[in-house]
Parts: sequence; C-alpha cells; structure tokens
Amino acid sequence: MNKSSLNPDKSIVNKAVEFLRKKDIENLEKTVKELFKNNNQSSISFLFSGALNALKFDFIKSSKDFESAIKISPNFSEAHRQYAELLRVNNKIEKALFHAKKAIQLSPQNAPIYDTLGNVLIASGEVNEAIEIYEKGLKIFPDLTTTINNLGNAYRRVGRLEESILCFKKCIKNNPDQAVYFTNMALSFFDLGDYKQALESVKKANNLVQNNAHVYVVTGHILTKLYKFSDAEKSYKHAIKLNPKYSSAYNGLANVQKLLGKLDECLKNIKTVLEYSTLIKEDYSNLLLVENYLFDNDYEKSFKSAKKYQDLFSNKTEIPKFENEKDKKRKLRIGFVSADFYEHPVGYFLDNFLSNLKKDSFEVFAYYNHKQFDQQTELLKENFDHFAVIKNFSDIEAFNKIKSDKIDILFDLSGHTALNRLGIFQMKAAPIQISWLGYCYTTGLENIDYILCDNIVLPKKHEKWFVEKPIRMSNSYYCFSLPREHPILIEQKKENIKSFHYGCFSNAPKITNEVISLWSEILKKTKNSKMILKAKSYSDSQGYQRIIDIFKDNNIESERLLFEGNDERINYLKSYNKIDVILDTFHYPGGTTTCEALYMGVPVITMRGNSFLSNNGITILENSDFNNFIASNQKEYLDIAISLYIDRKNLNKLSKEKIREKFISSKILDGKLFAEEFEKKLYKVWGEWCDK
Repeated sequence: MNKSSLNPDKSIVNKAVEFLRKKDIENLEKTVKELFKNNNQSSISFLFSGALNALKFDFIKSSKDFESAIKISPNFSEAHRQYAELLRVNNKIEKALFHAKKAIQLSPQNAPIYDTLGNVLIASGEVNEAIEIYEKGLKIFPDLTTTINNLGNAYRRVGRLEESILCFKKCIKNNPDQAVYFTNMALSFFDLGDYKQALESVKKANNLVQNNAHVYVVTGHILTKLYKFSDAEKSYKHAIKLNPKYSSAYNGLANVQKLLGKLDECLKNIKTVLEYSTLIKEDYSNLLLVENYLFDNDYEKSFKSAKKYQDLFSNKTEIPKFENEKDKKRKLRIGFVSADFYEHPVGYFLDNFLSNLKKDSFEVFAYYNHKQFDQQTELLKENFDHFAVIKNFSDIEAFNKIKSDKIDILFDLSGHTALNRLGIFQMKAAPIQISWLGYCYTTGLENIDYILCDNIVLPKKHEKWFVEKPIRMSNSYYCFSLPREHPILIEQKKENIKSFHYGCFSNAPKITNEVISLWSEILKKTKNSKMILKAKSYSDSQGYQRIIDIFKDNNIESERLLFEGNDERINYLKSYNKIDVILDTFHYPGGTTTCEALYMGVPVITMRGNSFLSNNGITILENSDFNNFIASNQKEYLDIAISLYIDRKNLNKLSKEKIREKFISSKILDGKLFAEEFEKKLYKVWGEWCDK
C-alpha cells in the first residue's frame, strides 16, 4: 500500500469529513476536487468521491470509486466498510458481507466497522449473528450509542424485548434529545403489548422532533391497539401530509378505516400504496382481504383478483426435490403456519381438533408468525409437538427451517390476512400444501395444492374458481373449541315485549348498507325491539357513528341502538345473555361469533350467499341442526326474525339451556369425529403423492 495515498493534507481531509457528516453535497464536491488536485489518484480521494456519489444516489459511480480506492490500497479498511454500506443499501448483500468482513479483519479496533457488519448481517437475515457482532463491538466501545441502538433494534427483532428496552434507555441517557431512541423504545413496548408505555415514549419523540412522518405512523399503530381509532386515523393522515408517498402511513390508515367500516376510503388508500410501492406482496394481500368485505364479491371475482396475485408475485423457482420417505402408512409430520395462535378465531377452531389427533399418526409442528402470547397460545402449545416462532425469519429462513423439519403436509392458516407467510408456500416448503381456516377464498397460489372445505362452502359447481383442489369434509370444515370458562346462562323473561333485543357481535366492516337496510325493516316491524351491537370497532365513537347515520337514513332512531366496545372474552360471552336473537351479517357472516352465540343459547339467523365466505354461517347452523334459522333470501331472513319476535312462546321453548345443549352435542364440537376424518383425508392425499 502506498502510505502517502492514505496521508494527504489533513486539513483537506478534515474538511471532507465534516462536510460528509453534514451531508453538505456542494462543499463536499469542492473538497473532493481539491483532494484529487493535491493527491492525484489517491485511495483517499476515491473514498470521498465514492461517499459523495452515494449521497447523490449515483450507485454506479460510487461503486467505481470505492473499487478504485480498494484497488489502489487493498488493505484500506474504511474503503471496504463504506463500500459494504453502499452494497447493503442497494441490496447486494453477498458482496456487502465480503467487504464488511474484510474491513473488520483489517481494523478490528475501528468501532463503525462493527455497526456496518452487523447491519449487513441484519439485511441477510442473520439477526443472531448480528447481535454477536454488535455485542463484540460494545466490549471494545461500551458507550457507542449507534451500536447500542442497533443492538436494541436487533434484540427487538428476535423478541428479546426487555433487553431491547434497556438498550434504548441507555441511548436516551447518553443522548436525551434524540427522538429516534424514544421511537425505537416505543416500538419495543408496542411489541411487548404495553401500549400505554409505548404511547408515552412516542409522545416524547414527537416533542423532540416536530413533523416527523415516521413518529406519526408509530403513534397511529399504538392508538389503533388502544382502540382510539379516530385519533389513529388523524395521526396517519398527518404522516401522509408530511410525506405523501409514505406507504406505511397509507397501510395504517387503510387498516384503521377498515375497522371503522369506511371501506371505500380504505380501498382507495390501499390502491394508493400499490401505486407508490413496487407492488409489495403484503400490500396486494391487503387489497384482496378488503375486497372480501365488499357486498358484491363472489367466487369468480375473488378468483380473478387472487390469480393476479400469482401472476404478479410468482418467483418462478423450481419446486425443490423432496426426500420425504414415500411410505403410505408411516407417521406423518404435519405443520401449521399462522400468526393467529392466540385469542383469535383461528385459535378457537384448532384446540378441540388438535387435542383429538392420534399421536401415533401425526407429529405436529407449529410455525408461529407473531409475538403475541396469551392463555390461548399456551393451550394450543400443549397440543403441538413442536412450536417455533418464525416472526423474525425471512421467507427463505422459514422455508429452510420447515424443510429441515421434513414436513410432509404443511397448512397455511392465514391466506391473505395480516402477517401471512405466503412467500414460504410459494417456494413450496413441503410436498403437500393445504389452505385452511383463516381465509375463505382461493389464495391464487398454484403451489398450494389443496383447500380443506365442505360441500356447503364450496359446492362442486364453483371448484373452477379455486386453484387449490378441494378436500371436502363430510360435515363442516369447522371444528369449534369450547371456551375454558363457562358463563352461566340467564333466561330472559318474555312477559314484557319491551325487553326484546336483537343483536350482532360482528365487526363494523361486515355491517354494510345492505345489511342495515334489512335490519331496519326488521326493527320497523318489531316496534318495541332494540338492537345491541358489540365489537372492538365500537370502542371508538367514530366506529358506530357511521352505523347510526345509515340507520337514520333508513328511518331508525339512534335510541333503538345500543353499542358496546372491546371486552375480555368471559365478559364478551356474558353479553349474549342480553340478547334474544342474533341477526347475522350476510355476505360476510360470523364464524366464531355464530358458534359463541349458539353456545350462549342465542338463536342466530343467517342467509345463504354466493361465495365460500358468505356460507360460513350455513355450514355451522346445518351441522348444529339449526336449519330453521337459515334464510335463502332477504324475505325469509325478515320473516324468521319477525316470527321469533312475535311467537315468544316458541322462543321460550327453545331455551338458552336447550340451545347450548344442542350445540355442544353437535358435529361442530365433535373433535374426535373431525380428527378421525381429517386423518383419513390426509392419508389419502399422502398416498396419492407417494404414488407419483
């Protein structure tokens, strides 16, 4: 190495360092010219030229500059380091790793190098390795705030949330005027589920830096979790005002508007995201999910939208070779991928079924894409042989994990819902892949082989609208799990007509104009009745004001409407004691809410539809032997609702206790029956694969 090439005029170098720190492109450009004039083709000159062109977003020129610096001085660690940073930003990860490792090899006492290598490892998905590097750097430089912050972020990615918070507290102690550390700490509290502390932290960030779009987005996320939907909506809108192309702000806004039932605005914002982003898979999944709520969505429309997802995002990779033993009778290794192994509808439809699976037939694996753990999570874990959290795994890391577990049959329980991992299924992680439970339309992915369903939700005439082949259960594709706490049933006194309450416990986006129009007709014909609506959407007044306004347009006064917000599950179930009849939403009926209502002894009126989703209520009621509450059209729905109001004696005969008993003894709760057929179906498709 030419020593002089690394030791030009120090005053010029110092100026370059200062201008680079300030990102002062104009003065840095002048200084770089001065360096070249005084030092000719030195490595230092090319180093700062590379940094300058990086600031100007000229990746090609910047790369050439760093390569020139390294060619002149191959052991110039800072050139390797900065080149690694440039490569990381431009997603050239493999090459970035080479130069970052070279830099740390050459200068192990240089603090920034540990940050660079750690950041590159993060980008490659090697988060635990990055943690080791950050920790190694802090042993040499224990008070280096940038490294402490990077370590805190890495801890958060792997779920070491308490350690993450301690890191950010240390950063704040060292630099109490930096908003980024308060924001990062807010995100750690958010992941921990401590939303009040998260809100306090992000408020401090907002006090330090005004008009920062990212801070407003984080604030919106937290307020949504606190059920302050209207405040969250304002926060996201403010973020968009500050940065009109900030996709995270549009996504957050769309989500909260969905919860408020503002579907038109929600769709508009998702489509805006798709314009600004380069068609990110998660964004398109959001579009498909929201389309499910639209009243005119059906088998054909959902198929066309989902097929477009396949066309846009198929990675066209070859299906890997599987070395799974082709033995038709051996014990099968089955896996379930979901973000919903907690107090969530998916979780409620797994417990009963899993506990009845034969241990000598199946070894059961869970791949959990969430950080939320609660009582339901612990209950489910008892029924899994293996439980892996993949929240911080990249698709390729999760794919490799599942492949190494030698899974025979892999279930996707999410479809296009939030936190799905369809990328894993696109890569074909198991010989057989099946969609079930969490999504009620086709995924559109040709590498998902089957969909578990029944004849009610997917009649044979509609098979053509699914890329997946149907595996039809003889009864329902649902198997509900009873709550662990059993609220007592309180029979309503029927002598007083004024006490009659219809109810619906579905979220706001399911309650469309068409639904309210029919409900209004029911209320008009049952003059002393009232309607109780309960869901988390109604924890915020804006969540129910839209519904009040639509009822008003249908000549129903607000005094006849009662709204209740979020509740613990036990209290939520007890609320059914106030209800005489549940009026199900149609097009998007209840699943969990229907089962919970029947368990609490309340009749549920549902209507046949023209999609997989819209017939979920039908499969539950038919398989619980409550066919008399099923309507084929709006007139029948109206007639059933009115007849139950008028003929109180019949409703009395069908007491809450009798409805509960009937439901508990139904096929919907027969976990043993479901598990036995499930086993037969899986061994059938496994045998077919073995024969290929």
